Amino acid sequence: RTHVAQYVYTGKMECPDTAELILQLLKAADEWIVPGFKKALELKLCDMVEDENAISLGVAAHMYQAQVLQQFAESYIGQHFDSIMQNHAHAEAQLTQCPALLLAVTKFSVKNRLKRPRPP
Repeated sequence: RTHVAQYVYTGKMECPDTAELILQLLKAADEWIVPGFKKALELKLCDMVEDENAISLGVAAHMYQAQVLQQFAESYIGQHFDSIMQNHAHAEAQLTQCPALLLAVTKFSVKNRLKRPRPP
Protein backbone atom coordinates (compact mmCIF):
# COMPACT_ATOMS: atom_id res chain seq x y z
CA ARG A 1 0.00 0.00 0.00
CA THR A 2 2.95 2.29 0.49
CA HIS A 3 3.62 2.00 -3.26
CA VAL A 4 0.17 3.43 -4.00
CA ALA A 5 0.60 6.26 -1.48
CA GLN A 6 4.04 7.04 -2.88
CA TYR A 7 2.59 7.30 -6.38
CA VAL A 8 -0.34 9.47 -5.25
CA TYR A 9 1.95 11.94 -3.45
CA THR A 10 4.95 11.98 -5.80
CA GLY A 11 3.73 10.72 -9.17
CA LYS A 12 6.60 8.23 -9.11
CA MET A 13 6.66 4.57 -8.34
CA GLU A 14 9.10 1.85 -7.53
CA CYS A 15 7.78 -1.26 -9.18
CA PRO A 16 8.45 -4.73 -7.77
CA ASP A 17 10.18 -7.28 -9.99
CA THR A 18 7.65 -10.10 -9.75
CA ALA A 19 4.30 -10.38 -11.44
CA GLU A 20 2.74 -11.63 -8.20
CA LEU A 21 3.65 -8.44 -6.31
CA ILE A 22 2.65 -6.22 -9.22
CA LEU A 23 -0.74 -7.96 -9.33
CA GLN A 24 -1.24 -7.11 -5.65
CA LEU A 25 -0.53 -3.47 -6.48
CA LEU A 26 -2.86 -3.63 -9.49
CA LYS A 27 -5.65 -4.83 -7.22
CA ALA A 28 -5.01 -1.92 -4.84
CA ALA A 29 -4.86 0.58 -7.71
CA ASP A 30 -8.19 -0.72 -8.98
CA GLU A 31 -9.81 -0.60 -5.52
CA TRP A 32 -8.51 2.90 -4.76
CA ILE A 33 -9.14 4.19 -8.29
CA VAL A 34 -5.62 5.39 -9.10
CA PRO A 35 -5.70 5.23 -12.93
CA GLY A 36 -2.17 6.46 -13.73
CA PHE A 37 -0.62 4.01 -11.31
CA LYS A 38 -2.85 1.22 -12.59
CA LYS A 39 -1.87 1.86 -16.21
CA ALA A 40 1.85 1.89 -15.33
CA LEU A 41 1.42 -1.47 -13.58
CA GLU A 42 -0.46 -2.89 -16.55
CA LEU A 43 2.35 -1.88 -18.91
CA LYS A 44 4.92 -3.49 -16.62
CA LEU A 45 2.86 -6.71 -16.56
CA CYS A 46 2.55 -6.67 -20.37
CA ASP A 47 6.35 -6.89 -20.51
CA MET A 48 6.20 -9.97 -18.27
CA VAL A 49 3.59 -11.99 -20.21
CA GLU A 50 4.84 -15.39 -21.36
CA ASP A 51 3.30 -18.80 -22.01
CA GLU A 52 3.49 -19.82 -18.33
CA ASN A 53 1.56 -16.82 -16.97
CA ALA A 54 -0.48 -15.45 -19.88
CA ILE A 55 -3.78 -16.98 -18.78
CA SER A 56 -3.45 -16.03 -15.11
CA LEU A 57 -2.53 -12.45 -16.10
CA GLY A 58 -5.47 -12.38 -18.51
CA VAL A 59 -7.81 -13.54 -15.75
CA ALA A 60 -6.43 -10.87 -13.40
CA ALA A 61 -6.83 -8.23 -16.11
CA HIS A 62 -10.51 -9.08 -16.39
CA MET A 63 -10.94 -9.10 -12.59
CA TYR A 64 -9.42 -5.62 -12.19
CA GLN A 65 -10.77 -4.05 -15.40
CA ALA A 66 -7.21 -3.57 -16.65
CA GLN A 67 -7.95 -2.94 -20.35
CA VAL A 68 -4.36 -2.55 -21.57
CA LEU A 69 -3.26 -5.80 -19.96
CA GLN A 70 -6.50 -7.50 -20.95
CA GLN A 71 -6.05 -6.74 -24.65
CA PHE A 72 -2.39 -7.69 -24.57
CA ALA A 73 -3.00 -10.99 -22.76
CA GLU A 74 -5.91 -11.91 -25.05
CA SER A 75 -3.77 -11.27 -28.12
CA TYR A 76 -0.82 -13.18 -26.66
CA ILE A 77 -2.95 -16.18 -25.71
CA GLY A 78 -4.60 -16.17 -29.13
CA GLN A 79 -1.24 -16.12 -30.90
CA HIS A 80 0.32 -18.81 -28.67
CA PHE A 81 -2.80 -20.83 -27.93
CA ASP A 82 -1.57 -24.22 -29.17
CA SER A 83 1.73 -23.95 -27.32
CA ILE A 84 0.08 -22.80 -24.09
CA MET A 85 -2.54 -25.55 -24.14
CA GLN A 86 -0.04 -28.31 -25.01
CA ASN A 87 2.68 -27.36 -22.55
CA HIS A 88 0.80 -26.22 -19.46
CA ALA A 89 -1.31 -28.78 -17.66
CA HIS A 90 -3.63 -26.33 -15.89
CA ALA A 91 -4.17 -23.98 -18.83
CA GLU A 92 -7.63 -25.25 -19.72
CA ALA A 93 -8.86 -25.08 -16.12
CA GLN A 94 -7.47 -21.56 -15.74
CA LEU A 95 -9.04 -20.39 -18.98
CA THR A 96 -12.47 -21.71 -18.04
CA GLN A 97 -12.34 -19.69 -14.79
CA CYS A 98 -12.93 -16.56 -16.83
CA PRO A 99 -15.60 -16.98 -19.54
CA ALA A 100 -14.96 -13.44 -20.84
CA LEU A 101 -11.29 -14.27 -21.46
CA LEU A 102 -12.20 -17.59 -23.08
CA LEU A 103 -14.66 -15.82 -25.40
CA ALA A 104 -12.13 -13.09 -26.32
CA VAL A 105 -9.42 -15.65 -27.10
CA THR A 106 -11.87 -17.70 -29.17
CA LYS A 107 -12.90 -14.61 -31.16
CA PHE A 108 -9.25 -13.69 -31.67
CA SER A 109 -8.42 -17.19 -32.94
CA VAL A 110 -11.39 -17.35 -35.28
CA LYS A 111 -10.68 -13.89 -36.68
CA ASN A 112 -7.04 -14.78 -37.37
CA ARG A 113 -7.91 -18.14 -38.93
CA LEU A 114 -10.32 -16.39 -41.32
CA LYS A 115 -7.49 -14.08 -42.44
CA ARG A 116 -5.29 -16.99 -43.51
CA PRO A 117 -5.31 -17.72 -47.23
CA ARG A 118 -7.22 -20.83 -48.15
CA PRO A 119 -5.52 -23.53 -50.19
CA PRO A 120 -6.61 -23.69 -53.85
